Amino acid sequence: MSAPPNRFREHRERVGMTQAEVAAKIGISIPTVARHEGGSRLPSPALAEQYAELYGVMSAELFVDVPGSPKWVSSPCSNRMLEIRSATVLTYHEAARLVGMNAEDHLRFESGEVMPSRRLCKRYAEVYKVTTAELFVRLPAYTTSEG
Repeated sequence: MSAPPNRFREHRERVGMTQAEVAAKIGISIPTVARHEGGSRLPSPALAEQYAELYGVMSAELFVDVPGSPKWVSSPCSNRMLEIRSATVLTYHEAARLVGMNAEDHLRFESGEVMPSRRLCKRYAEVYKVTTAELFVRLPAYTTSEG
């Protein structure tokens, strides 16, 4: 089984780094960077956050793969946010209050109609006790690697 589609290479190239430079900055091996980019290995959520910080994106943006489309058009964001909120046993009103927004906007985020800002994604992750990547992508518990 392979990892979910990703945009690791695209973001690395966008910031003008080599795999060796990424490996050195994050503290992992070059082959590990190559496996993450190729999709044969999935980084842990913590490592995905390190990549995201290095590339200046949210970790979720590393996993969205919709070539030729706006970034969030086909995002699995809405299903994960609703699923995660449901698992916390919070109503949408309670979740909105904890995040610090109105319930109508919260529902627009859960439905996928609108993408929350990076700040709001971080706040949702704090409230739901998950990483920002997990708001958008189900991270399987297999084939993770740290280095």
